[in-house]
Amino acid sequence: MTGCSHLEGLLVTGPARGRMWANSIMSDEGFQPLFDDGAPLGFARWYLRWLEEAEAQVLPSAR
Repeated sequence: MTGCSHLEGLLVTGPARGRMWANSIMSDEGFQPLFDDGAPLGFARWYLRWLEEAEAQVLPSAR
């Protein structure tokens, strides 16, 4: 999840199961799939990216 009413979520059923999507309804963009280098973004990569960003905020010298 991110700020400013922008949410990201994991699809748990259906053909896109395991992929991350952005819920940008508040900015009139609707639901959109997230990508990583052109490929659908899965939960594991999304989570690792989130951890890296959190680590960079706590330990700025880690990057």
